Amino acid sequence: MINLLTTLFALHAILILVLMLRDAFQGKTYLVSIRNVFLLGFIIFQVTSPIYPLRTGLNDQFDLINPTRSGAEVFFLGALFFGVFYLAYPRLPLVKKFVNLLPIAHFEPNVSLNLAIAVTLSLIAVVLHFGVNVPYVGVLAIYLAVSYSAIACGLVGWVWAPRLFNPVYALIAGGVVLVNGLNVITGSFGRRELVAVLGCFLWGMFYSWWRHYDPKKAVVYIALIGAIPVTLLALYTSARSSSDHDRSAMEHVQAIVQDGSVSTGFMLLLSGQNSAGVSMWCVENFPEVYPTRPLHTMRYAIMFPIPRAIWPNKPMPLSKELPYMAQMTKVHRDRLSIGPGIIGHAAAEGGLYALIIYAIILAYICRILDDLQLRCIENPLIVLSMGSALGQVLGIARGESGVFIFVLLFSVVLAYTSLVFVSKFLVLMGFGPRHDETHENEYAQYDSAYYADQDSEYEESTTST
Repeated sequence: MINLLTTLFALHAILILVLMLRDAFQGKTYLVSIRNVFLLGFIIFQVTSPIYPLRTGLNDQFDLINPTRSGAEVFFLGALFFGVFYLAYPRLPLVKKFVNLLPIAHFEPNVSLNLAIAVTLSLIAVVLHFGVNVPYVGVLAIYLAVSYSAIACGLVGWVWAPRLFNPVYALIAGGVVLVNGLNVITGSFGRRELVAVLGCFLWGMFYSWWRHYDPKKAVVYIALIGAIPVTLLALYTSARSSSDHDRSAMEHVQAIVQDGSVSTGFMLLLSGQNSAGVSMWCVENFPEVYPTRPLHTMRYAIMFPIPRAIWPNKPMPLSKELPYMAQMTKVHRDRLSIGPGIIGHAAAEGGLYALIIYAIILAYICRILDDLQLRCIENPLIVLSMGSALGQVLGIARGESGVFIFVLLFSVVLAYTSLVFVSKFLVLMGFGPRHDETHENEYAQYDSAYYADQDSEYEESTTST
C-alpha cells in the first residue's frame, strides 16, 4: 500500500507539471506566473514531500499512528485542493472588474533609466532594512526592503536578458544581485528573502525577453540561467544553522564557504521540510485529539500585524503551537516554527470546507496578481512588483500560510502602489516612451485564450476606458 501511495503522489506531481506546461504551450498563461510559482511550492511541500516519511517511516517527532491511512487522506485532500484551485483560477467571478479598477501606469523606461532605478531601489532597500529602528514599524519596513531589493534585481535581469552575452551588463547584473542578496540575508534565517531576490531576477529576465520565445525555448533558458541562483540557494540552505538565527551577511558567506554543500542543499530543498509529514499528523490529530479553530489561517492573516503588546491574548498560529502539541524534545519549542502545510492548516481549521475555501481564496490572489501585470506588461516596475515576494508565494503551501499571505500582500501592494506613482511621475517628466497598441492588446489575447467565458466583460471594460 505504501508503494502505491508514493506512486500516486509522484504521478500527481507529474500531472500538475504537465498541466502547467500544457497551459504555457497552448498560450493560455505564461510559463512563469504567480499561479505556477504557487503550484511549484504546492508540489514541493504537499505532493512530493510525503514520499520520504512514508517510505522510511521517519517523520521527525511527529509520530503517526496509521501512516498508510493518513497518507491516503493527505493524497485525496491534496488532489481535491489542486482540482478546486486549478478549475477555479480561470473562472473566478469579478476578477476583471476588480483588476480594471486598480491604477496602472503604461511606461517603458530605457536601459539607463532601468539601471538608475535599480540602483536607487537598492539604496532605499538598505536604508529600510537598517535605518528604520522604530518598534513594529521596522519589521514592516524590512518586508518592503526585501521587495525593493527583489525589484532592483528584476530590473537588472530585465536589462540583461536581451543582451545575455554582453559582459558589461552581466557584471552590472551580478553586482546588483550580490548587493541585494547580502542585504536581505543579513539577520535572516529563512530562505524566503533570498528566493524573493533570486526569483525576481529570473522573473525580470523572463518578462523582458523570454516570454516572447516559444515556451520550449524559454524552458531551456530558464533551466540554464536558473541553475545558477538555484545552486546558490542550495548552498545557502545547506549552511543554515537552527541555533543561529541572526547571522550577518559575512557570517552567512563564511558558513557557505566552510559548510556549504550543493548536494545536501538540493536534498533539503526537495524534501519539502517534512511539511506533508506534519500535514499527515494534523489529519490524524484534528479534531479527535485537538479542537479545530475554524479558518484560523485566514483570520490570522488579518491579525498578524497587530503587535502582542497591544493584544496580549492574540491567538498563536498553528506553526508555533505544533512543537508543544507534538511534545517535541531537545528543541527550543518557543523559537521553533513548524510548517503544517496548507492541508494541515485545513485539517486543523475545519476539514473539507476549509480546504475548499482556502483553494478558492488562493486562486483569487494568484489570478489577481497575474492579471494585474498583464494589464501593463511593458512596464517593468509593475510587472516586477507582482513578482517581488515570490518566496512568500512559494512558501504558502508549506505554512505558516496566514503569515505568508499577509507578507505577500503587504509587500506587493506597497511596492506596486509606490511604483505606480513613480511611473506616472517619470512619464510626466518626459522619461521613457509610452506604450503601444501591441502591449495594449496582450492582456486581451491571454484573456481570450484562457478566460473565454468572460471575454465580453473585459472587452466592454477596456473599450470604456
